[in-house]
This record gives sequence, C-alpha cells and structure tokens, in this order.
Amino acid sequence: MPPSLSYWYCSTAWRPGAYEALLAHDPYFTPSGPVARNPVMRMPPVPEGKVCIDEPRTATSLDGANAAYTLMLTCLVQAYGRPPGSDPAEKAALLDAAIRVMGVVAALGTELTRLPASPAVPGVHAGLTFEAPRALRPLLSGPSEWRILTYGLRKLAERIAKLPDIPRRKVWQPDCRRFPKHCRAEAPLQRNER
Repeated sequence: MPPSLSYWYCSTAWRPGAYEALLAHDPYFTPSGPVARNPVMRMPPVPEGKVCIDEPRTATSLDGANAAYTLMLTCLVQAYGRPPGSDPAEKAALLDAAIRVMGVVAALGTELTRLPASPAVPGVHAGLTFEAPRALRPLLSGPSEWRILTYGLRKLAERIAKLPDIPRRKVWQPDCRRFPKHCRAEAPLQRNER
C-alpha cells in the first residue's frame, strides 16, 4: 500500500528541493493559507505590518487561545522553577498538565486559522498571537500553587466550552488527578491560625 499523501508531504517537507517536489506532485500545492502575518489582539503604537484581530467573535476565540497559552507557560514555569529537593512527581504532574494544555493551544490555533481576522482585511484569517504576561514567574510552591493551577485549568475548560466559533471543539476537561490530592481546588481550604 503506498503511503498517504499527508505522509508524503511530511516525509519530504524538510529535504532540499522538497518544495519543487511537492509542486511536481501537486501543481496546486500552496504552503500556507490566507492567515494574517503578525496578528495582534490590540493595535500597537506602531501598527505597520500588523493585523489586528478585531472581528468580535474571532477575538473572543483568540482571547481563549491566549489564555490557554498563558496557562501552558505557567505550568512549565512551575515545573522548571521548583525549589531544590522538590518531589519529582510534582514536576511530572506539572509537565503532564502543560503537555495537555499544549494540545488545546494547538487545536485552538488551528481553528483560528479558519476564522476571519478583521473586517478591514477581508479574506485574511486569524492566527495565534502568543500573547502572554511579561512577568511570568513561579507561584509560591505548596498547596496554594496547586489550587491556583487547578482553578485555572477548570476555568479554561469552561471558557473553551463557551467559545462561539470553534465548531469542532470537544468539551475539554482538565485532568488534575496527578496533582497532590490534598492540594486540588476541590479540597477544603484550611484557614491559617496565627
């Protein structure tokens, strides 16, 4: 059985002469779609070369995708910013959460490339802007970090379920089972007695 066309694309894409080979195989091949170059959520002071994603429904989806991206980065910062001597299982749980959210970011990013970017640029589609907070630092380690991350994962799932223009989305449920049980958001909060 011959390999699929997508396998053929992927297996030759990075070799010298790959583009010419793809054109020889499929003269209508184009390496990309009509996706905005340098998309932004807010128009910067110097707007030249930028496409502001201001189609209202697309902007809502982009905001959700950027929230997922920020949460993914937060999980990575937490995993690699752990204090010396931390439990390796905690790092593994954070990396697992980051990888799961990466899948969400990829799916939302793919869907964004099918949505209109702005009425000002008809025919151009949106894309991820990869906006994240400038100051992304590790949270304090301990029960509060796990509660904050569990809460963030749950809120992200709720937000994705409400996105208006992600037609093929599946309701994504965060998996916090690897987080320390006593630290999950559903655990009762303990009041500090001083």
